[in-house]
Amino acid sequence: MATHLTDLIGNIQTLIRLTAKKGLDLSTPEDALNISPSKSVVFGTGTGEMNLIWHDQRILVGGANEDLDLGVLTDSFGVSSGFDTIKLLFFQNVSGNGASIEIGNAASNPNPLWLSVPTTTQTLNDGQMIMCYDEDSGFDVSGGAADELRIANSDGSLSVTYNIVLGGISS
Repeated sequence: MATHLTDLIGNIQTLIRLTAKKGLDLSTPEDALNISPSKSVVFGTGTGEMNLIWHDQRILVGGANEDLDLGVLTDSFGVSSGFDTIKLLFFQNVSGNGASIEIGNAASNPNPLWLSVPTTTQTLNDGQMIMCYDEDSGFDVSGGAADELRIANSDGSLSVTYNIVLGGISS
């Protein structure tokens, strides 16, 4: 399924800004860490390029799960598009109630993405986030063979809210 977008530009950036202090008798020395790696992204299908983005904030009731078909997702323009390659993954558990999510190990046609093995999962506790970006080859999505990504609510009674961003290539 080809992309319907005509342009996609942006910057993927991580910001870590921390200041450590130690109070002494007459002064308070500081160690300021400010690291901000970034990568530019332009429209296309090569290195440092993407032609498809999908994002959403989703809610799962206690004990529920969903399998996202990476080959068929409806984007913010209301158009159904699918990934052949995913280069950017961002997950954030924003529940605020202690519930956690498990990412990976779909019931059928699981795609391992950054996890390497289809049956592996990644737990994100409340407040945690994870981002992975591969500007080069990304992670293959094989329609009908390895195109499902499971997101499961690990809590039996609490709802979980999470943000998800996927970016990559649809040829």
